[in-house]
Amino acid sequence: MRVDEYLDFVGRARGLSSTGLKKRKEWVIEATQIREVYKHTIFELSLGYRQRVGLAQALIHDPQVVILDEPTSGLDPMQIIGIRKLIRDLAREKTIIFSTHIMQEASAVSDRLLIIDQGQIIAQGTTDELKKDKGANNSFSVSIQAQRQEVESAFKTIAALENFSFVEEAFHAVRFQCLAKSGEEFLRAINQVVKEKNWLLKELSHREPSLEEVFLGLFRKTEPKQLVMGHSTGEISTNPSL
Repeated sequence: MRVDEYLDFVGRARGLSSTGLKKRKEWVIEATQIREVYKHTIFELSLGYRQRVGLAQALIHDPQVVILDEPTSGLDPMQIIGIRKLIRDLAREKTIIFSTHIMQEASAVSDRLLIIDQGQIIAQGTTDELKKDKGANNSFSVSIQAQRQEVESAFKTIAALENFSFVEEAFHAVRFQCLAKSGEEFLRAINQVVKEKNWLLKELSHREPSLEEVFLGLFRKTEPKQLVMGHSTGEISTNPSL
């Protein structure tokens, strides 16, 4: 089918009158920006435009709630930007619920996030709220004047350290991002290690954790679960297999 034929078919299936269907088609064409492919057959379209046509048919009957499953899956960077903008624009008037396993997408598009484990909500809030409640006090930036391998070996012996990642090496010092199970215990342990190794501790400071670190912190003792995201005008959800 052509795009226009498909939207006509879906609109009639939704019970729209001729007048109502005409108005809704004009709205979805502009909202999803598909006018330039309106007379094209769907199989000719790029994946990005197919996603837009899918959104157009989902919106043709003016629903108050729209549920999207990984709407940017398989798209190139420019297409992803376009779909994200479209979702944000639609969310001004409608409740949008979407699933995604991409944390960057969740924080870029949604105003409210819900994390689900085995069908139960275990955390919810804005990105900032989750970062604050789920690890802001346990996330550190550490810079030590020592060999990287030696520091990594020492870090592995610190029981209070949940995980760490190398950031950079500059000015004869190595910098790591660290997520601790207990901030107080980690501070005591890192102080002891530095003294024992006679290293120079150049920096030790709190830092804001990433959404990925918040997620991993919630599931560090469980199997990979689900993540659900939300929007201020509604809810946005995600189903990753991490």
